[in-house]
Amino acid sequence: MTSRLLCALAAATMAVAPPRALAAQTEYYDLDAGRPTRVEDASPTERSELEIQLAPIRLEWVDGGMQRWRTEPKLSYGVLPFTEIELRLPLLMVQPPGAAAARSIGLSGVSLGALHALATETRAVPALALAVDVLLPVGGLAPSRTSYLARALATKTTTAARFHANVALGTYAVRVAQPSRGLTCPGDAGCEMPPVIVDTPCNVVLGDGFSPASAQPPGAPRAARCMQSGSAIGSAAVPRYDPTRTHGARWSAGLAADRAFPLASTLVAAAVTAERFVGLYGVTDWTAELGMRRQASPRLVLDLGVARHFAGVAPSTSITAGATLALSLGRAGEAEGR
Repeated sequence: MTSRLLCALAAATMAVAPPRALAAQTEYYDLDAGRPTRVEDASPTERSELEIQLAPIRLEWVDGGMQRWRTEPKLSYGVLPFTEIELRLPLLMVQPPGAAAARSIGLSGVSLGALHALATETRAVPALALAVDVLLPVGGLAPSRTSYLARALATKTTTAARFHANVALGTYAVRVAQPSRGLTCPGDAGCEMPPVIVDTPCNVVLGDGFSPASAQPPGAPRAARCMQSGSAIGSAAVPRYDPTRTHGARWSAGLAADRAFPLASTLVAAAVTAERFVGLYGVTDWTAELGMRRQASPRLVLDLGVARHFAGVAPSTSITAGATLALSLGRAGEAEGR
């Protein structure tokens, strides 16, 4: 299965950018968060360089019929040696199950962040970095309060591959939504399904078809059908979620490995991530990812990835695709450290 996915990713990427040696082009070597895996490396944007992620898109199909389309333009700038700042604008579209269900589209927050490299990699010491992110409650699909995230990143290179570890601690907030928007969250009347949080905290009604094995007859009250469908998520011993919780603490941990092919200016990566929203869900979410980055020109990098949320609340399958444009804003030929 893995080999088939790699072949499919390679074919799609090579079709856009035919293989050729691209001397002195190394932008493809950097793993950015979500481009194509959630695990990133410990290398900040170079000083005086502006990286523009050109409307990357993520398409997600939740088991049961719901779809989420997400695009997240991002700017990152090397403001100081070994230090970058970034701005993200996640835009979300949600399509609940059923052709007649109304879709919701809106900005799900504004994210400001910074990353600083603590140590460059040596033979004995991995590259180390710290990052902070603040998600502001801006936009029609944003949560009601600000949330924060602090991350520690490490990268170690071996002869076989590069290995990465990310650990994050912070907070989450879930949205108090109007039923007419096709969204729900803890405390809303009617449907008692747990909210779904993917990257930024926005919750969506999963719909009556979420659990085909346990759904009640169509004539049953909507709240009862939602509660019955939700029974597949947790168990009596472990509550699936707290309906009174609207914010709390969160943590995540991820491991990744990548392999570069310099003559083709291509990198292939695989990652697995665990995430927990403390007090909200009674289970830990697990996601596996596979992706590729390819240098299409001296300043343009293309990425493509697939992911499977295989355990936790509302399993899903997603694909991501995007492009990153790197522009040097410093003096021509200036050599700057990371």
